[in-house]
Amino acid sequence: MSTIFISHLSPIANQTTTTIAFAQPANMSHNLNVRVYQTNTNAHFKIVEKAVFYKNNGGFWSESDGVLTLTVNPDNTSGMLRFQTQNGKEPFTVLVGMFQQKVWLHILPNIASGDTCVKLLPQYYDNGPLSKVDLVQAFEAQNNNRRNLAVAVKRSEGQSYDVDIIIG
Repeated sequence: MSTIFISHLSPIANQTTTTIAFAQPANMSHNLNVRVYQTNTNAHFKIVEKAVFYKNNGGFWSESDGVLTLTVNPDNTSGMLRFQTQNGKEPFTVLVGMFQQKVWLHILPNIASGDTCVKLLPQYYDNGPLSKVDLVQAFEAQNNNRRNLAVAVKRSEGQSYDVDIIIG
């Protein structure tokens, strides 16, 4: 965190005063604002689990006006959403995270019904089976039922990123 000293002349006492202001730390949090779109009406998907990997103080999920926001500390952490149909079919996960100050995204399109975010998310870290996936800002996959799934960064401004998930 940097400290800024501001000196100015006080009009009342005709004296110079010093104000100390604290700037935002250089490693402030990132907000990943996630919107989910469903383009096919033959099944309705719902989010059944949200998780955050606890690394570098982790982060948290929040929701407002239909937008999910993952707030993470600056580097090497992520969150995951697990989806399935309202009938419990076609489960898949979407990972959104930050690595080296860049958003990274991934989809696991065909997970077992018993696989959870708590089980799968750590596999992206510490030489786990998913630790070698490409770190990309857009990802598309197709599940076993030939349903198209996509996730992509649509806009970024400062420490805030808009991410769209599209379920076809």
